[in-house]
Amino acid sequence: MIPAVVLAPQNGGGAWSPKKIDELLEWTEEHYSIDKSRVYVLGMSLGGYGTMDYVGTYPHKIAAAMAFCGGCSLKKMDGLGQLPLWIMHGTADRAVSIKQSKSVVDYLQKSGNDKLLRYDWMQGGDHGVYARLFYLQKTYDWLFSHSLGDNPKIVDKAFEIDRTDIKDTYQELKWSSEMFDND
Repeated sequence: MIPAVVLAPQNGGGAWSPKKIDELLEWTEEHYSIDKSRVYVLGMSLGGYGTMDYVGTYPHKIAAAMAFCGGCSLKKMDGLGQLPLWIMHGTADRAVSIKQSKSVVDYLQKSGNDKLLRYDWMQGGDHGVYARLFYLQKTYDWLFSHSLGDNPKIVDKAFEIDRTDIKDTYQELKWSSEMFDND
C-alpha cells in the first residue's frame, strides 16, 4: 500500500492545460489534508507531456516528477530544471519518438539547467515498456525520497530501475493479490 492521495486527471487528446491541473491540485489541497511539500507528478505518453508541461509551469509546487515516453510542449522549459526529474523513454518507441524526450534533455543540458535531471533510454524499449513502472514500488520509493523541504535539492542518480524490475513487476502484483485473496 502506498500512503498517498492520488489524482488521475484524464485527457481525451490534445495538449494538457497546466492551469486546469493546477486548479485540481489546489481544490484537492483545500478539501483534503495533504502534505504540500510532498506532491509528485508522473505520467506516460500524453501523460508524460502533461507531467513535463505541468512541472515546467509550476516547479515550485512539485517535489519530484517522472515522465515516461513523453515530451514537452512548453517553449521555455527552464522550470523543468528546478526539481528532481527522471525522464525515461524506449529507443524503439513508434508512438512517441524518443526525440521528444531527448529534446527536453538537450534543452536542459545546453542551458546548464540539468543538475536535478536524470534520464534513461531503454535500448529496444517500445512505447508500452514503461507502463509497468506505475505498479513498481521502486518508482514511489524514488519519488518519495524527495520533498520541497530538501535543501539542497538533489537527485539520486545511482538509484536503479532496470529491465529486471520492469519484467518482474507484474509477478510481484500477482503475488501481492494472491496474498490478499487468502484473507
